[in-house]
Amino acid sequence: MLRCCFLLSLAFVVSCIKIGRKESSVYEAAKNGDSNVIRTWLVNNSDAKNTNVNMKDKDGNTALLLASSNGHKEIVRLLIDAKVDVNIKTNGGETALINAARSGHKEIVQILIDARANVNKKNNFGETALMQATRTCHKEIVQLLIDEGEGVDFKDKENDTALIKAAKNGYKEIVQMLIDAKADVDVQNEYGETALIWAASNGYREIVQMLLNAKADLNVKDEDGETALIKAAIYNNGHQEVVQMLIDVKADISLKNNNGKTVLDLAVDHGKKEIVELLSKITKSVEL
Repeated sequence: MLRCCFLLSLAFVVSCIKIGRKESSVYEAAKNGDSNVIRTWLVNNSDAKNTNVNMKDKDGNTALLLASSNGHKEIVRLLIDAKVDVNIKTNGGETALINAARSGHKEIVQILIDARANVNKKNNFGETALMQATRTCHKEIVQLLIDEGEGVDFKDKENDTALIKAAKNGYKEIVQMLIDAKADVDVQNEYGETALIWAASNGYREIVQMLLNAKADLNVKDEDGETALIKAAIYNNGHQEVVQMLIDVKADISLKNNNGKTVLDLAVDHGKKEIVELLSKITKSVEL
């Protein structure tokens, strides 16, 4: 009796090891693009009631999620044909669409959209596929997702939108795409920053002009009470051309930050000589 129980237990352990090895080989095949392994796995298990095409590894990855991340479109098609869940998430909340968008796999993005993947799903950081494609500067995928109707004003956990991310990183083509898609140019993130404030801070003249053309609010303040003009004047060595651009469209030079200082005060404090001269001229003309 004891020997029988031992043999049954041993058989169970061996079975578990085999299953574990099989699952591991499936994940490796999906990651490395071995479509023959995936096809064989699907065929051999097509009639099994306990087949789980959505099985996950310790990180919550499925075969579809791994194949999408690594650009293996044949495997993605095989798995979709096998009725995988196209919206299943990793432990970090990533979907196959988010993975493909972040990694720049345009064809897979389209395959997943055609399979009714939800374009507005968010990961654990609150980012959508559009935000991930924006952050990694995959312009064609951004346009594809916009055309498919992904919400352009969704916010992540810091209240950044795709437009703020694009402006922050200097991706002018994507900024224009999002403006053309009617993105809200005045959204403020958790720190009160707008796309214009970020573009001005980093001296991205063309993006500043795009946002000005889109009627962005010139005088909105961040959590420190700083405007786009203040940022342009004192951050990253100062950006005189951006300061001039903002003055030309009547940015308010009298606004004060939370410490009661104007843009001229701050330019003096930071030793921005040329910007001080420019602002002094404007201040004198206003006083006259």
